[in-house]
Amino acid sequence: MAHVLVTGGPGPTAGHVIVRLLAQGHRVRSTLRSLREEAGVRAVLREAGLTGDDALTFVEDDLVQDSGWAAAVTGVDHVLHLASPVHTGRVEDEVIVPARDGALRVLRAARDAGVQRVVSTSAFHAVGSGHGHVDRVFTEQDWSPLHGPGVDAYGRSEILAERAAWDFIEDDDSGMELRARAGATVPGRHRRTGDGRGGDRRGLEARARGPGVEGPDPFHPERRGPAGSPLPR
Repeated sequence: MAHVLVTGGPGPTAGHVIVRLLAQGHRVRSTLRSLREEAGVRAVLREAGLTGDDALTFVEDDLVQDSGWAAAVTGVDHVLHLASPVHTGRVEDEVIVPARDGALRVLRAARDAGVQRVVSTSAFHAVGSGHGHVDRVFTEQDWSPLHGPGVDAYGRSEILAERAAWDFIEDDDSGMELRARAGATVPGRHRRTGDGRGGDRRGLEARARGPGVEGPDPFHPERRGPAGSPLPR
């Protein structure tokens, strides 16, 4: 079984992913902005059906800080990068800088640690926003215009963060694989704030660019990496 880093531990999507990975027998390390959150996050995860609690550990990391990321990725096989600020209509630096720079911090640390695969949550904002009325199906080739109608600071943060991630991978020769998934909505309760920004992501669409990446599941040991060799079980 794999050892997986899941960023954004208190987040709703991360919580569902953590519970599922542990149920499948994987080991999970997750990031928190403060380790003071650990007890509360574990309590919510247990309510959600957490099993294998001893296979779950937490580390303290911040998307706007370099420190801690090297240790977070040490010894892991895959990274699920789910942490990103989710605030609409906010000052751009509050959402764009941590989203874009945080994604690059995670990717650099993962590459340097020899991680095989990074799966990142993007958002439908990066694909289908700002186009006006469009009578067609969006695909992985579509990008939202940065300053299109209705594209706010959060939307721009998702566009710029995902574009930066793909630019990084294009220039990288380590063979690390990237897969991004664009979610349309996240209903439910947030584990840090307790408000309505939470729950499972529904209707995820995969944006996969790179050889050998197929299928709808963001984490599947059967899928082949860029070099065409099977990933270890």
